[in-house]
Amino acid sequence: MKICMITSYPPDKCGVSDYSERLAGELRKSGNDVMIISREGAGLQHERGIVRLIATKKVKRSLGQVLEEFGGLSRAHKDSKEAVGAIKRFNPDVVHVQYEPGLYNLFFLPMLLSKLKKLRIKSVVTLHGIDYFPLSIFHKIILYGKPDKIIVHTKHHYDMLEQEISRKSAKKMEIIPMGLIKEKRGKEGNYMLFFGFLNQHKGVEELLQAFANSGTDKKLVLIGSINPAYRPDVEYKNKIEKLIESLDIVKRVEFVYNFVPFKKLENYIKNSMFVVFPYRSSYSGGQSQAIIDSIAFGKPLIATKPAQGNLVGGKNAIIVNPDSVEELARAIGALSKSGGLRRKLSRNNRKLAARLLWSNIAKTTEEMYRELLS
Repeated sequence: MKICMITSYPPDKCGVSDYSERLAGELRKSGNDVMIISREGAGLQHERGIVRLIATKKVKRSLGQVLEEFGGLSRAHKDSKEAVGAIKRFNPDVVHVQYEPGLYNLFFLPMLLSKLKKLRIKSVVTLHGIDYFPLSIFHKIILYGKPDKIIVHTKHHYDMLEQEISRKSAKKMEIIPMGLIKEKRGKEGNYMLFFGFLNQHKGVEELLQAFANSGTDKKLVLIGSINPAYRPDVEYKNKIEKLIESLDIVKRVEFVYNFVPFKKLENYIKNSMFVVFPYRSSYSGGQSQAIIDSIAFGKPLIATKPAQGNLVGGKNAIIVNPDSVEELARAIGALSKSGGLRRKLSRNNRKLAARLLWSNIAKTTEEMYRELLS
């Protein structure tokens, strides 16, 4: 089968990029021909099977920024035209778009999906984020109406969308979880861990307040990657540093705010006691790659309801309400003190990891392609 994937892709550093690299690799292992259409840039033109032409960009959109993108209509038209040209030359059976708000020029996908529809080329869109206000109308008109299939990663996202979109669009939806490369072994250390991109959706402020009030004697390792060229990221990082100082927990928190290579990050996960995901909205999670990477090590988890995804409360994680410092503090205290609870959650996450191997996820995705083409 010939598959064209439109996505952020390494060397871009984000969850969508990692997801696409892993999915494409597994699809190729099973004999499929996969072409990647991704961002342009110096030194990125000669990889085998990768066409670099789209001006992908990772931005945090406000309503004002969305309106400003009307000035990018000509670039969106150019990108979509060149992408369709590359697609025609490759002649794929299916085009699979990996989508997250802010990843592309706002008008690129509407133009591209409309052209694919006219060419009668089957299209699939995976939604890595859905509940972002400025784009909600855009989602309903374009992303839910144009593609032949819509993939979401969790039942939580499926239920959210089913209530908002037409019955016709809802019938297109499939739940395919994010995957993990292999099950891994670690040891229980003496610190709890948070890691991921640092922004206001992740609940880091609530985490710090809960940690300070939890009564635990354990350490918190906070790994929050930022874009040093993006002013709001830097300002938020500074806000977190000040909060750590004001809560008088400087000696108990290790704050790492630079990008951590995955091999080094794995060591942090491997040696943690448990991992906390206090996300405030499902835009931040719903099942993030960070959660999947933690499940790979069989780590006990604390997660808020927006980050719950495919986790079952009391079985794979302690689930708490978002923005509730009190609930989060109690969960941190309980998991810090109870070795029996940690062992229970760990056992169940090892079982879950076996079901989420990338080889299984790719097989499910390939079966969905074949069903679409039949």
